[in-house]
Amino acid sequence: MTCSLASLIAGCAVDAGGLPFTGIEGPDGSTEVTDAFAPPDLPLPDLPAPPDLCVDGPDGCDGLDSDCDGTVDEDFAVGPCDGDGDGCEDGVASCESGDLACVDDAPAAGDGCDAGDADFEPEGTWVCEADRLVCEGDCTPTEEVCNRRDDDCDGAVDEEGCVTSDDDDCVGHLTGNSVYLFCEDSVDWDEAYEECEALGYRLASMRTIAERDFLRMHAGSSGWYVAGRTEADPEQVAEWTWRPSGDPVGSDLWAPGEPSGDGPCAELNPLASHLLNDIPCSRNRYFICAALVLP
Repeated sequence: MTCSLASLIAGCAVDAGGLPFTGIEGPDGSTEVTDAFAPPDLPLPDLPAPPDLCVDGPDGCDGLDSDCDGTVDEDFAVGPCDGDGDGCEDGVASCESGDLACVDDAPAAGDGCDAGDADFEPEGTWVCEADRLVCEGDCTPTEEVCNRRDDDCDGAVDEEGCVTSDDDDCVGHLTGNSVYLFCEDSVDWDEAYEECEALGYRLASMRTIAERDFLRMHAGSSGWYVAGRTEADPEQVAEWTWRPSGDPVGSDLWAPGEPSGDGPCAELNPLASHLLNDIPCSRNRYFICAALVLP
């Protein structure tokens, strides 16, 4: 059977595939056209009502609305508290395992504090302001000068103010409680040693690759004198030490093939990832000074 255009207009049905659909014959002989793809009308199941989770009772310190009033733990003084007896409500009271507890960890008002300057010394005092601890008196900003101190309280030391005898600037870089001065004054090794002492520093030593990595980070593409030196004939097997401590220079700090006997003074070689290279002490190089930060 096919449906012509006229029969379609007259009511001839087709299914979803476009084939003629004559319908279903009822008891009285009539034909009812139905949609073969419609889902059957099924009754919805009767679902049980959700259980009532609120059981009216006394309010407990448990994070629940135990008394069914729409609020939680309202009978307990949660919020700011003073757990260490310092007179400052800088702690937090909260319900833990059914009990009200005040968490008020150290420090306490009156304890020493360090406000973030570079000396790591607790020279200030914690005071309570509006139930908040504030560090006062640790550092009073002044003009930065070359003295191994964080004069301007910015967390850096001698980042300006240090100059050599030739009026060349030295810039301080801080790591831990040590400050390194990078001085762009090209001089021989002995003069570099003396310039560092005149600034209140020593010509820099390094004990580990981590220290070398820090120096390399600030060294750029220049060669820099450090405090390694030997008094033996550099063409022989020489003992290299850091001056003035006399500590030995680690073998892992030398560039491959170094020391090669070129001279008795050590530089950070920019052509070898700033590992050590031995050169004549008379060559001019920039230099690095080092010292501990002063409070």
